[in-house]
Amino acid sequence: MALTTTKVLVGQKPTKKQLAEVELASSFPIVYNEDSPKSSDDAIMEFTELAKARQNSKAIVTLPVSPESLSVFKSFNKNYVKVMSKVLDYVSNHPNTLTKMLNATQ
Repeated sequence: MALTTTKVLVGQKPTKKQLAEVELASSFPIVYNEDSPKSSDDAIMEFTELAKARQNSKAIVTLPVSPESLSVFKSFNKNYVKVMSKVLDYVSNHPNTLTKMLNATQ
């Protein structure tokens, strides 16, 4: 079986062909060997912890914000940075909203 690579965008659903390929691949046995040994329980736990830490990490950015907008977000007290982050996450995951915002700035 050939190795297949596919880019998946947020919210994109797999095609019927892709689902069929995954279904077929799941029917093959897992074969461990010298180049691909079975992971120990400790290695799996370590990998899981690293994956969780990476998933929860956030990039720190600096951007100009109007005093009015900042004051609205600061009304959420000490959690205002989290609220700003959630707003950015929401907009970036909703293409229609993002498109409206981008069109409004032009």
